[in-house]
Amino acid sequence: MSIFDRNRGNRLLQHGMAATGVLMGMIAGMAESPASPVLEKVIRSGELAVVIRYKDPAAGDGLDHAPRVSVLLHGKGVAKVAFPDDVGIPEVFTTEMDPLNGYSEVVVESYSGGAHCCEEIVVFSAPADGVEKVWWKVRLGTFDGGARPPRDLDGDGLSEIMVRDDAFYYVYGCYACSYAPPVILSVRGGRKVDITRRSSFRPVLRREEKRIASRMRQSMTENGGRVENGLLAGYVALRFLLGEGAEGWNFMLKHHVRELQAFCLVTVRPPNPGIDAGTAQ
Repeated sequence: MSIFDRNRGNRLLQHGMAATGVLMGMIAGMAESPASPVLEKVIRSGELAVVIRYKDPAAGDGLDHAPRVSVLLHGKGVAKVAFPDDVGIPEVFTTEMDPLNGYSEVVVESYSGGAHCCEEIVVFSAPADGVEKVWWKVRLGTFDGGARPPRDLDGDGLSEIMVRDDAFYYVYGCYACSYAPPVILSVRGGRKVDITRRSSFRPVLRREEKRIASRMRQSMTENGGRVENGLLAGYVALRFLLGEGAEGWNFMLKHHVRELQAFCLVTVRPPNPGIDAGTAQ
């Protein structure tokens, strides 16, 4: 064998070894590459499919990916929403809320993180005049606390979502010293509706009245017959919802803490009879 042949053989051997090394490196890289940091979850309910895309908790803070939810009907996208300020995995519920259309509503709840905040609730609802159209996206709002699964509160076969009127927190007392009255929400024709005053929900409000009455008795025991103003404010609002605002107002005048507090300055005035009367929606 000539020197030329030997050199050519060596070069071929070297090139082969190099190519083998590159190939082995590619295989190793493929084996070690991490899974996608964006995960996907699919929930199916009849003809509906709900796709949830969210950040893998193991991805850490380096990945900025807002949770996203898409609704598909017969495989076609009809609604979507993103939660750019939220963390974790949105919760999804399919339930009947609006009897005017032919499909269940899709309720999406996403948590922003942080103390006393915030659960954002969005409801997707089909239009009554065409199933293939883009569905309505109804934002119910953001509320204190965790998820609130829709429930049939009055036994009529339709679900509602009961939240709290967060406007009562930190106004008349500290968070733990306050009571926020309930708000019962639903959707009709692509709109948010407050149905708290409906007569069918009076048993729900009466149960709330017993609950807050128990807290006020404890407060009276601890405060020499007085009730913390943060509890009283919500109690008066609850009695107005029941059409008994005058009774609640008179109870407040008798038991409220009269000293000026950092959270509360009570102005004594009679209730508005027109507001007190109320009408069931």
